[in-house]
Amino acid sequence: MKCIEKGGGVLRIKLDVKQLICEKLIDLMEEKPFLEIKVGDLCRYANIGRSTFYTHFDSIYAVVQHIVDTFSSGLPSENSEHQKQILLGTKAGKTDEERQWLEHWEKNKRILKILLGRNGDPSFQMRISNRISRTIKNNFSNSTRFSESEMQFIISYFSGGEISLLQKWACTDTDMSIDEIIALLERITLHLFKLLR
Repeated sequence: MKCIEKGGGVLRIKLDVKQLICEKLIDLMEEKPFLEIKVGDLCRYANIGRSTFYTHFDSIYAVVQHIVDTFSSGLPSENSEHQKQILLGTKAGKTDEERQWLEHWEKNKRILKILLGRNGDPSFQMRISNRISRTIKNNFSNSTRFSESEMQFIISYFSGGEISLLQKWACTDTDMSIDEIIALLERITLHLFKLLR
């Protein structure tokens, strides 16, 4: 954090206060469930006033949304051509896109672990689950093998499985390399393809 010395005291530069608030919320979420954290708790933990907090965010949910948006920025979209090829079964093998996601998450594993962990924000998990579900639904909407209600269960099953895989990878000390995770996800995706076709 950048600081300016003034009269023996230290003043934070306004631009860094937003980052400070985000970092302190992440730290606090290691100790306390997100849903139990109030603005006052975060202000005390960050050593800032409530007015300073509200200058930058309108709620604790806005802070976590900013963290998630920052954490997710620059990653491939769910509508990428490669993602469609993987789901349609026309492309297999290690991919730059999957590697980009996993390398990004590996570099930011602490944040992923906190957001997906027991003290994390349930909306982050729901956001990932919804993304996986939309991708599956968009690419297999013409499948006549299963009824609409059966498809909902299948989508829930597979998106829940991918979330659990990410949680396991982020929240435990695993010796699985990114290549091994990619290979595992590809095998799972190929089984999904076989099931839905």
